[in-house]
Amino acid sequence: MKTIALVLFCTALLLFLLYGCSEQHKKKPDNSQIITSYLATYSLPCGRSVLTLEMGDKKTETVSVTGDNNPLLELNPFVLSNTTLNVSGYFNGKNKTDPHCGSYPEFVVTGYQAAGPVSRCTTYGDIYMSELLILFPQDLPKNTFAPIDYRKNTGMLKTTSSDNCRKTPKNSQCASNETSANSCDLQEFWCCINK
Repeated sequence: MKTIALVLFCTALLLFLLYGCSEQHKKKPDNSQIITSYLATYSLPCGRSVLTLEMGDKKTETVSVTGDNNPLLELNPFVLSNTTLNVSGYFNGKNKTDPHCGSYPEFVVTGYQAAGPVSRCTTYGDIYMSELLILFPQDLPKNTFAPIDYRKNTGMLKTTSSDNCRKTPKNSQCASNETSANSCDLQEFWCCINK
């Protein structure tokens, strides 16, 4: 009887130890999924949308972005193109490659927010490729995103005819009955638009 009890006790102890070790192994963090925050800017090299992350010590990493909270898919291009983001996420260990643009590591974005002023301005293409200019209310928040900044809310955008745009020197002042628009792609373009 003592032998059976000892065997059962040893078996139970062994199972307990094995279960504990397996649970402890499961709880170890996966280094590839440690969430970190970076300052990021958008760019479009060779027609491919990417983010450039500031890694510290003046090092940067250009990444292909994936994840459910992808700012490249959620934000309107004129907001994304000249607004610095604070993105959180992790590298998943994969690379996205195409023959034209090369290979970029994939970064899974778990969240993002504006890091400083949100740039809401027209693009060069809006002025010269379209008859409409996008106008923004002056009372939108400067350091946080507004509904109008997202692609799903394009119906909220206010537009005017490009004929209303009076080209002026960069950073010049508009009259009180006008609003200003500048180019997000940093062209030497500035205009005043009749309200």
